[in-house]
Amino acid sequence: MLETASQQELCHPFETYLRHTPEPAIAIDSEGVLRGFSPALEELMGLPVHDIVNKQFFKLFVPEDQQTAMTAMRQKSGTTMLGDGKSILRVLDRKGNTHWLAWHCVGPFDDMIFCSARDVTEFVENANKLRDTLDQLKRSNEDLEQFAYVASHDLQQPLRMVASYTQLLKQRYSGTLDQEADEYIDFAVDGAKRMHKLISHLLEYAKTGTSEEFSVIDCNQVLNEAQADLKDVIGREHATITHDDLPTIKGDRIALSRLFQNLLSNAIKYRRPGVPPHISITVEPDPVMRDYWRFSVRDNGIGIHPEHAQRIFRLFQRLHKDEFSGTGLGLSLCRKIVEQHGGRIWLDTSRPVSDPGTTIIFTLRVHHPDQRESR
Repeated sequence: MLETASQQELCHPFETYLRHTPEPAIAIDSEGVLRGFSPALEELMGLPVHDIVNKQFFKLFVPEDQQTAMTAMRQKSGTTMLGDGKSILRVLDRKGNTHWLAWHCVGPFDDMIFCSARDVTEFVENANKLRDTLDQLKRSNEDLEQFAYVASHDLQQPLRMVASYTQLLKQRYSGTLDQEADEYIDFAVDGAKRMHKLISHLLEYAKTGTSEEFSVIDCNQVLNEAQADLKDVIGREHATITHDDLPTIKGDRIALSRLFQNLLSNAIKYRRPGVPPHISITVEPDPVMRDYWRFSVRDNGIGIHPEHAQRIFRLFQRLHKDEFSGTGLGLSLCRKIVEQHGGRIWLDTSRPVSDPGTTIIFTLRVHHPDQRESR
């Protein structure tokens, strides 16, 4: 049944249309006030009548689309410009779910404009998923190309070292051991260890994202597990870690523990000389992306120049090769874990030079226990 501010005032042939159309539809007067809507729209939004009638029509849409709606509603040559089937504006239902509607309007007729809509949410979401898949495929191809290069150069270097020094031992000191021979042996062992570590990290990177099932996880517990794994280095470097009360999300527990462990480990490793590491982890609703948490991991270390903001998340990228050991896979793995959970990760480049240290920001989806999720 059509609901209006005053049903007797809305006496128009389109009233019958609004009553019986299976599509979401609205009636707007010359002042832009919403005067009527179809039962299909009421069912879609799940809102009481008094929440949407007798108000400016643009308030029907999400805040980000309201200006677009107001601009498009102007009249030109006796026809409305709101929609021709190409104007897609979003509405929110009572549960906070977003619906994408493609609008088509006719009028004015007796100072009344009538608009109907098609729900194209599934189409838009599928298009977004396709775009995200293509983006991930592109990054995967870039990673594979970089991996092929590294495999033919950097990965072979430790192996060549082992082979070379082992051959020297055999040629020069066959049957004899002295101090110099011991040094060669040490070189060989060190090369083998580095090769093993690099390959192990590569295998971990390759395996990340293969889990098919997510579970409900308390991020406080995951962070505690990460700190327990780093107990020795935290104590040795006198590091302090503070954090907000972290949310419960849905995800891969092992991967998220590794995410926090890598970020904490980096913050401790890249400390300033003579300054005990201090790391703070804060969380807040993301101000841009609805239904996401924004985590910030902030330290007081040597910092990262903004020009390296993209580079640090690529495979095998190390900014301080001479000062610090490592494989260059830590932040790449963090990026892969966050993206596996539908989020983003980046370096906060707005931190002033006068405030030394690094802030890594990442987002994770909000968990709604009353909603079914795909994973």
